[in-house]
Amino acid sequence: MLSFLRQIGIEAVLEDSSGNGGSSVAGIGAAGGMRVKILAPASTSPAKIAQVRAYGAEVQLVEGPREESEAEAIRQSNQTFYAGHNWQPFFLEGTKSLAYELWEDLGFRAPDNVVVPVGAGSSLLGCAFGFRELLRAGRFQRLPRLFVCQPLNCSPIDASFRAGVDTPVPREIHKARPFIMSCAAAATTVTARTSTAVPMGRFIANSTAVVRSTTPQLWLSGVSLSTGPSRNLCLD
Repeated sequence: MLSFLRQIGIEAVLEDSSGNGGSSVAGIGAAGGMRVKILAPASTSPAKIAQVRAYGAEVQLVEGPREESEAEAIRQSNQTFYAGHNWQPFFLEGTKSLAYELWEDLGFRAPDNVVVPVGAGSSLLGCAFGFRELLRAGRFQRLPRLFVCQPLNCSPIDASFRAGVDTPVPREIHKARPFIMSCAAAATTVTARTSTAVPMGRFIANSTAVVRSTTPQLWLSGVSLSTGPSRNLCLD
């Protein structure tokens, strides 16, 4: 998508994202010398925002549900080109490579079922497009069944599906509850579990040495450090 936009002379883009798409656009945009501004919900994980800013992109946090970030990006599109990835056909053409890679990795056979974690659904559409093309090319005889999973706080597809409509349905956002896990036992525990086991939680380490020894790995995993109560170090 960004390669095409750069080819036709676009030098700066807007993107709305809850984190992952914004990081991708920020990184590829930086590599291509493009100015990038990302509009994200105010509730977005600080680690995701840090990654976007690390690529040099401008970030604007928007209060309200996820859809408000998109609406604000559209409002600003009279000044800067809006490269909202779910609205760009070249982005969806890129996501269909997921289907081709699954087909190839399975020995050039189609899976029976594919479970796709999605936000707005671009990965799901990519799988649908890619597998449909492979079916038409005669590479297999039956389309895989596609299943969607979404977190409750970002579940527009589930909300519309349950309501039996194909239009957006409002859904209340519930504030996530952070939790605490002790990691003072070993530095490897901190590094191994931070980004996967409790991405929205908090680790407590009583030993400064434990935290210092893992700081480089933690930053690479998108984890920020802050001083917590009782002179403990909290890894947010």
